[in-house]
This record gives sequence, C-alpha cells and structure tokens, in this order.
Amino acid sequence: MGDVILEGLYREWETTGPPGTLRLKILALRLETSVTEILESVAEAMATGLVALDRKRTALYLTPQGYDTLFHAFSRFLMQFKTALAHDQANPSGCIRI
Repeated sequence: MGDVILEGLYREWETTGPPGTLRLKILALRLETSVTEILESVAEAMATGLVALDRKRTALYLTPQGYDTLFHAFSRFLMQFKTALAHDQANPSGCIRI
C-alpha cells in the first residue's frame, strides 16, 4: 500500500505542484483502510525524509527529496520499458521483457 500512496503523492505533485499533499482521511476512504494503517505503510518513507505530515497531522506530503527520488525511479523504469519495447519491436517474440 505504501507504493500506491507514494505514487499518489507523486501524481499530486505533478498535477497541482509542490508539495503533493493528500489528506489522510481521503486516502483512508479511497484505499478502504484506516489512517493508522496508512501511516504505518509510509513509516519508512517518513523516516528517510521522503514523506512528511503537515503541522495539523491531517495530511501527507511529498518532500523535495521524495519527489527527486520518485522522479528518478520512474524515469529509470520508463527507460527500461522503452528499451524493452524497442527490442521487442525489432525482434517480435510475443512478450516484453523488463
């Protein structure tokens, strides 16, 4: 679930600009879970400074370090995907290898 939340924070940053804030109650409703479980699932990301809580402790937001980390991870994934796709188109075998 932590990866889904990180992706949501990244998309929110990309859509509305920094810092990519998502309210905890809304996340809990959308993911059909509790706020406690959401916080537990992003505890490691919070400990490493990728994600933080707002002052009221009602929303998560992506830190600049978190954005950079996710941006580079998504960029690497897309490059691997494009390379695999190009290879697959050059040598059609019926599947894409990543």
